[in-house]
Amino acid sequence: MSDPAVVPHWPGETRAACAFTFDLDAETLWMARGVNEPVALSQGRFGPVEAVPRILSLLDKAEVRASFFIPAWTAMHYPDTVRAIAAAGHDIGCHGDEHERVSDLDPKQEEAILSRSLEALTPLAGQRPVGWRAPAWQLSSSSVSQDWSTGPGACRLRWPVNIK
Repeated sequence: MSDPAVVPHWPGETRAACAFTFDLDAETLWMARGVNEPVALSQGRFGPVEAVPRILSLLDKAEVRASFFIPAWTAMHYPDTVRAIAAAGHDIGCHGDEHERVSDLDPKQEEAILSRSLEALTPLAGQRPVGWRAPAWQLSSSSVSQDWSTGPGACRLRWPVNIK
């Protein structure tokens, strides 16, 4: 039997929780790997143009809120998509600029990218992003050790759990 001290307590009679999170990478996934072929890049357009409206509709019907992590480049090229996500009540988080490998960056570059992400996402979302997910799932030593909750790029480092 599990130790009751470590069993999470969910609202009401709920016995478990599920986090729905999406990375809206668009073309940045290919760009970060040096791909500049138009056909390959066009595959990235499917997410913000076709998939997100379908996902938002499904989430709305199920009355589920989710977290969307969006690179700054994607936000600047698909601002209406970011606005639609925010208008539907979902959390928006930072996800780099052009899906760069954070582990290849020095701390100043990493902080500059976070600041650029905040500058791109905040006005589109109508509020500051609620978190940060490392692009390509790569962390640097400064990603983990830096206090992202203060300073010019204030933002929480997190892998989200969203209970609403």
